[in-house]
Amino acid sequence: MSGGRKLTREDQALWNKVLQSVTPRHPHLPAAGPELDVPETKASRGKRMAAPKTAPPAKPAKPVASAAPYFPPVSGSKAGSKPTLSALEPRQKKRLARGRAEIDGRLDLHGMRQSTAFHTLIGFLRRAQAQNMSTVLVITGKGSSPQSEGHDGERGVLRRIVPQWLSRGEFRDLVIGFEPASRRHGGDGALYVRIRRSRQT
Repeated sequence: MSGGRKLTREDQALWNKVLQSVTPRHPHLPAAGPELDVPETKASRGKRMAAPKTAPPAKPAKPVASAAPYFPPVSGSKAGSKPTLSALEPRQKKRLARGRAEIDGRLDLHGMRQSTAFHTLIGFLRRAQAQNMSTVLVITGKGSSPQSEGHDGERGVLRRIVPQWLSRGEFRDLVIGFEPASRRHGGDGALYVRIRRSRQT
């Protein structure tokens, strides 16, 4: 009956009586009835006219860029042979860990940008040498939380790069050696740094 007019309710009732008098060839299949001429309401018209909303495709997440190591030249450093680094004496390290030896100065770098941390560190070491300090504590932070080194986009970047800075030739005139601090002073998130005596004193 496709293409013809839609049946009214009276026509539907008559069609149902016809279906009751006919034996279907395939009893397991339901008989298809004609479409009813049901008046369209505002609600049904709105559902028919409304286009299905599809969610916009999700944007791919931007990869987190690792912070590039910061290795600027150090002003005032002289070329030539530099003294080698020396490890902290075990006895001295034990005395520091137990609080029996004084720490002459402390510097907290954690949370700084690499460029800021670098220049802050070298300025601090120069002042420590000028003041005849022996051992200082440099705190880098462990980088165990997103806020630790958030400015550089990578956790724990200062904890890894500060020992590289201290190993550079430009720092040998300032530093005798360095080692991770004891748990009392921050463990892996801090360093004991031995200051070299100034040649002018």
